[in-house]
Amino acid sequence: MKGLTEVMDLLKKNIWKYNRKFIYNSEFQKTIKRYKYIFFDLDHTLFNEYVFLYKKNLTYLSKYNLSNKRKNDVIIFMMKQIIYGKRKELIQKINKYFCEDFSISLFLRNLRSKDDIKINLFRGVKIVLNKLIKNDYKIFLCTSGNLRQQKNKVELLKLNQFFLQNVIYAHGNFKKPNPLLLKNFIVKRSLEPSKVLFIGDSKEDKQLCKNIRIKFKNINTIFPKIV
Repeated sequence: MKGLTEVMDLLKKNIWKYNRKFIYNSEFQKTIKRYKYIFFDLDHTLFNEYVFLYKKNLTYLSKYNLSNKRKNDVIIFMMKQIIYGKRKELIQKINKYFCEDFSISLFLRNLRSKDDIKINLFRGVKIVLNKLIKNDYKIFLCTSGNLRQQKNKVELLKLNQFFLQNVIYAHGNFKKPNPLLLKNFIVKRSLEPSKVLFIGDSKEDKQLCKNIRIKFKNINTIFPKIV
């Protein structure tokens, strides 16, 4: 596990603000050639969720009377917990070390609220999605997390223009890798499983596909991160 100093360096160097470059080239076409239906994960597949969380956390902390240094310390701590998968410990530790009146309920409400923060899709995503549609592929979005929060992301990223009603919000007891929502969706739409490709980034995505026997491809092997 990396120490706080290393994480601070990571944040200062903006490594967490990584990008990807989607390209509809011959290699990508070869990857998708045998499939007809392509499902995409959202977070860290089509956009960098760290940027969303960073901006959300920053807007929330502005409500507290903290010095700029203190605010920066809290933000760095938040991002450390998020990057290294310790989100469950986040609120308790902030209360203990930084701000005793830090409200869990208000924090979550802010995280899930609708606002105009600016977040962007990875480079080339729109071009690739448009070309997939043009070439008669059926594209879908399958995202897992708090329903309001995920819907806000989809709206902020203007993804409805590509996926229309073809969005699965896996939330509550049906979060990935629970296969029920995706399995029902595939059956209801009469999609042939052997023609389905799921592109995601996480072990939950991979397990989800294994649970219903559809092909999984890790986005990092198709369009690697650019730091």
